[in-house]
Amino acid sequence: MLSQTSTPPVLWRCVQEERYKPYIQLVQRHAYDLGLVGTPSFVLLRERPDRKLEGYILPGVQSYEVLAAQLEQLFYSEAVEETLSFMDEENKDAEMSSEDASSADETEVEEAEGQNAQEGLDNPTAPVGDQ
Repeated sequence: MLSQTSTPPVLWRCVQEERYKPYIQLVQRHAYDLGLVGTPSFVLLRERPDRKLEGYILPGVQSYEVLAAQLEQLFYSEAVEETLSFMDEENKDAEMSSEDASSADETEVEEAEGQNAQEGLDNPTAPVGDQ
């Protein structure tokens, strides 16, 4: 409970006026409905791709291990899936680019061989000129 001697004067006046009491009570009800029944409480949320929120409410003091495990469960498993999915897409793109480049190289070689054959050259890498 607040006491006048230990509370800054501005805060004490607000408490005495009860100016914000309805708002505070509303927020307290919402918090209680969500499961926030004491302090500290931790709310761990993430936004899914469909823009919905999911997460955990952890009431009370929590150890680092508990918080880390909950955060890992909330974020890490999907992050790995997204990373692997992203890497698969990158690999497909790279393979397609590589195939396109190989195809273009083969086409250039075939065109050069065809041109050399028309010019009567058996070996396109042999020096041309007086032999």
